[in-house]
Amino acid sequence: MGIFSQDTELIHLMNKRDAMLNECVSSYVNGDFPKLRNQLDGSKDIRKRFRETSHSCPDSDKLIILASQFIETCDIFERLLHEELVRKEMGIDVQKNKRITTKS
Repeated sequence: MGIFSQDTELIHLMNKRDAMLNECVSSYVNGDFPKLRNQLDGSKDIRKRFRETSHSCPDSDKLIILASQFIETCDIFERLLHEELVRKEMGIDVQKNKRITTKS
């Protein structure tokens, strides 16, 4: 039963991971950066659970690889989000990649 519950936990985590990554992609593509930031903050719990589960999983090598890939993907989204925020601060329209000029 122990192995079954670990497998169930792994499947549950993988489903949560997939759903979260789909939401991040959607938010990024749609330019909804506040939502993306919230999703990345929420992913920290999933990352932590991946790490915790990997130590008790009999097939931990696969889980460690999955967790590493997930964490790397979240890191990529965090870098992209940071770049978009920097562009916004510099006055560049993220969607059109043009400098925004305000009329006085």
